[in-house]
Amino acid sequence: LKYRFWRSSSQPSVEPMEHAIAGNVGQGGIDATLPMRDLRQDGEHQPCASSLRPPSEDAEEKFELAGVSTELLLQQTVTEKEVFSLIGAGSRQISSRMRQFALHVIKDLAKDEGLLEDVWFQGAVLLDAWLSAHPACTDSSFLGQMPAVISAVMRSLHKAYSTQAQGQQNILWRSHLENQVQLCMQMRGYAVPGGWHRDLRAQDQSLLRCVGWRINVPSLESWLSMLEKRFGVLTAEFFAEQVAWAKNMVRHLARLLVGSRPACDQRRPSRFARGLFALGLVHARLLPLEGLRPQHVDQDEWEQLFQESQAMGNVPPCALPQCLWQEQVLQPLIVSAHASLQEVQQACEFTMGCLRGALGDMHRELGLAAAP
Repeated sequence: LKYRFWRSSSQPSVEPMEHAIAGNVGQGGIDATLPMRDLRQDGEHQPCASSLRPPSEDAEEKFELAGVSTELLLQQTVTEKEVFSLIGAGSRQISSRMRQFALHVIKDLAKDEGLLEDVWFQGAVLLDAWLSAHPACTDSSFLGQMPAVISAVMRSLHKAYSTQAQGQQNILWRSHLENQVQLCMQMRGYAVPGGWHRDLRAQDQSLLRCVGWRINVPSLESWLSMLEKRFGVLTAEFFAEQVAWAKNMVRHLARLLVGSRPACDQRRPSRFARGLFALGLVHARLLPLEGLRPQHVDQDEWEQLFQESQAMGNVPPCALPQCLWQEQVLQPLIVSAHASLQEVQQACEFTMGCLRGALGDMHRELGLAAAP
C-alpha cells in the first residue's frame, strides 16, 4: 500500500497497482512481451533510446479489431507525409488574427451542422493548405475570398463526415451552407461582399488541389485518437480512468497548438500527437517527466521547459514505482506510437517548445489588447 496515491480535486487517483498489474500480465491483459532495458548513465536513471519494436501478433490482432492496426497507422503516416509536403514550409503573409477569425467561423459552422467538434482539427489543416498555396494572400485580399474558402472547407468536411443523403438534399444543403457562412461571418462583425457565390466552384477545386485531391486528411485529433486506442489495447484499458482524465487537458493543448500557428511540414500532427499523449501521461502521474527527457537536455532545463509550456508551477510526481512505469506505461506508449523512445522524447521536446511559443504569443496579444 506504500504506493497509494490519494485522489485530489485536480488529478485522477492511481490505486496501488503492483499486484493488480502483475495479475493481468500473461492473462490476456497487459502485453507482457514488451521488454524494457534499464540504463544508468553518469549516475542518473535514463531509459535507453530503444529501437522500434513491433507489437506482438496477439496485440496486432487486437489493434485490427479496434480499427487501429499498425498497417492503418503506416498508411496514415504516408498520407500525412504527402499532404504536408504539399503544404511545405507554410510561408504566408496573412496575420495570425485573420487566420484565427476563419478558424472560429469554421468551428461555428461545424457545430451548426452537427459535426463533432474534433472535425475542426481537419478543417484547420484544409484552411492552412489553402493559405500555403496562396502565400501572397494578405489580410485585405483574403477578406474578399474568405466566404468562398470557408464554404469549400465545410463542403469537404461534409463529404468526409456527414451521413446525409446525396442528390437533391445535398443541393439544398449547399444553399443552406452558403446562408450559414454569411450569417456566421456577419455575427462576428464581418460584412460579406456581394457576388462571393460565383467563386465557390473555383475554390472547391483549388482546395482539393492543395491536399492532393483527398477528402480525408490526417489531423492532430485523428492521431491522438489512434494513439489512445492503441495504448488502451496494449494495457487492457487498465489505465482508462487516468487516460480519460488526461484527454481533456491534451485536447486543450492541441487546440492551442493548432490555433496559434499554421500547419507546415515541420509541424506535422503525428509529431505533436506523440508529444501531447506522452505529456498527458505525465499529467496523469503514470510517467515521470524525467523518463521522457532527451539525453542532450539538462534536467533543470527540462523541468523549466515543461513548466513554461504547461503554464504550471510544479512537475507532477509519478505515482508508480519505476519497475511499473517502465514496463507497463512507457513501453506500451512506444509501441502505440510505432516509434523509438528517442523519437518520443524528441517529439516531447518539440511539442513543449511549440507550446511555450504559443503561450508567449497569447500573452503578448493579451498585453497588446489591454494596452491603451
